[in-house]
Amino acid sequence: MLSPLGLGCWQFSNGQGIVGKFWPVIGPDDVLKIVQTSLHGGINWFDTAEVYGKGQSEQMLAKALKDAGTLADSAHIATKWWPVFRTAKNMREADRVLREHGLRLISNQVKYSLLDRRIEQNGILDTAKELGIAIIAYSPLEQGILSGKFHKNPALAQSITGPRKWTSPFRSTGLKKSQPLITVLEELARKYDASATQIALNWLIHAHGETVFAIPGASKVHHAEENVKAMRFSLTSSELQEIDKVSKQVLSINN
Repeated sequence: MLSPLGLGCWQFSNGQGIVGKFWPVIGPDDVLKIVQTSLHGGINWFDTAEVYGKGQSEQMLAKALKDAGTLADSAHIATKWWPVFRTAKNMREADRVLREHGLRLISNQVKYSLLDRRIEQNGILDTAKELGIAIIAYSPLEQGILSGKFHKNPALAQSITGPRKWTSPFRSTGLKKSQPLITVLEELARKYDASATQIALNWLIHAHGETVFAIPGASKVHHAEENVKAMRFSLTSSELQEIDKVSKQVLSINN
């Protein structure tokens, strides 16, 4: 029913609220272009939340989908409450209670990327596979780190508006530690006529069968174009394993 990649809409927060300040304000015309590009490229679902700009993201997305006309007829919308305490034990309990009402828990949205693989260690991913629950990975590109652009030009990190530029991955030491992974992503990108971004997303949606979906954001139209192209090829088993290995090496260094 859903494309392996959805569009994360955190960046449509219109600069409102605490979480909305992570991203620059995007005007309604640009939001519409991003949504239309995503729909044209085969992305058929959009993830938002009431906490994104105190409802601004939901409202801006609603307007964009309405303005997209018939192009958005098959679009699906996912929204959620504050994403905390989604442990493996809470997943089992939620699924048990829902079953009593003839329903099922179908997804758990958690932070997951090649630079944040905690769900592989804390039981969440294993529980999802056991119960047939989809994992929706947010921040699948570590807020742009996995694109490699900050490694090529570290000064870009200092030009970021919002608090993310002060987090450890964006500091010079963090960029140095993740460089080996970026190098592998860029090597494969050349092979597939793709980008490091697309290789990272492709790994995420293929490394665990059909369990993991991902919701990269897009603050510009070319970001949306990058997202949809990530669904148009498949890495080989050996390439998935190579990325997995280097990712784990980088994370062991970070730890």
